[in-house]
Amino acid sequence: MPACSSENSSTLWSSSPPMSRSSSVSPPLPGTPLSTSPPRMSPVSMLKRTSSNVVMSTSHAPNNLSRASSLSSMSTVILSQRRQQQRQQQQHHHQQGILAADSRNVERSNDSIFSRILSWYFGLLLSLFRSVFNVIGYAIWAPAFWASAWICLFWVFLQLPLTALKWFITVLHTPAYERSRNKRCVLISGGSTVQAVHLARNFYKAGARVIVCDLEGLFGLAKFSTACSKYYTIPRPGPRNVTEYIKALRDIVQRERVAYYIPVSAASTAYYDALAKPHLEIMGCECFVPDASEVTALDDPLELLRRCRMLGLTIPQHFLLRSMQDLSALYERNTFRNGRDIKHCNTRYKTDV
Repeated sequence: MPACSSENSSTLWSSSPPMSRSSSVSPPLPGTPLSTSPPRMSPVSMLKRTSSNVVMSTSHAPNNLSRASSLSSMSTVILSQRRQQQRQQQQHHHQQGILAADSRNVERSNDSIFSRILSWYFGLLLSLFRSVFNVIGYAIWAPAFWASAWICLFWVFLQLPLTALKWFITVLHTPAYERSRNKRCVLISGGSTVQAVHLARNFYKAGARVIVCDLEGLFGLAKFSTACSKYYTIPRPGPRNVTEYIKALRDIVQRERVAYYIPVSAASTAYYDALAKPHLEIMGCECFVPDASEVTALDDPLELLRRCRMLGLTIPQHFLLRSMQDLSALYERNTFRNGRDIKHCNTRYKTDV
């Protein structure tokens, strides 16, 4: 069988045409069939090689499968380890971020507390400097303030011995039953005048309890008299504070249960005393003051002279001047030869003998 195969193969190869010299001398071109034909090999060797390749492939197939399975398992293990490492790294980075944020918050809180302490400290220093500057400014720029303060202190120190002396004299010369006896109360205004002191002494000797009041800012002469039981100060009346003045009088009358009110005041407060009269009479206090219309008439000198003339009373010689020509006419007639006064009276002039 092999001999036949070899003879057939030899006959096959021998039956091919012989190569020419030109072909043996020059190599075949790439495009020719000779360049693309397979190399010379016997069919038996080719069969053996194919069978050996099949056997080798069948023997190595289980090994390849085991290698593939092992490689796949190794790849899954590596992937799971990488994922765990990535998760751990992410958790580590997240924890580091949280710690960094906490540290930043702590630093910010510390900075805010420190800044608050600094701002409070500097604010305290600034307020102290301002207060010292204000005190120095008052001491330098307002000497009248210090002068008035010293005068006030001097007046307080002066009043203390006078008040103590008044109390000792009252205790020594006034019996206890006389001091505790229920008396009628008399309210006298104008405590800075001598007339009010005389009235207070007369009412005290008559057995009345005397209360004296005066305007704010005036020297309370009657305050240190033994006849004065209490002394009050009331606001100065005016067109804007009429209600305050009347309220102050009403409070005194209600607190001390005053039975009589005797105003001893200047012409400026007489009108407001007349306005307070109906309010005090409602409370049961009798007021020795005329009505507001009568006070207005008595406050006007010309109206007073006119009423005196109507009643037949003797009045001083007077001249009503309405212009500068009237005044010059008086000088031309030598009216002021005997020495007469010129007084201002409600934007008008009059001469008194």
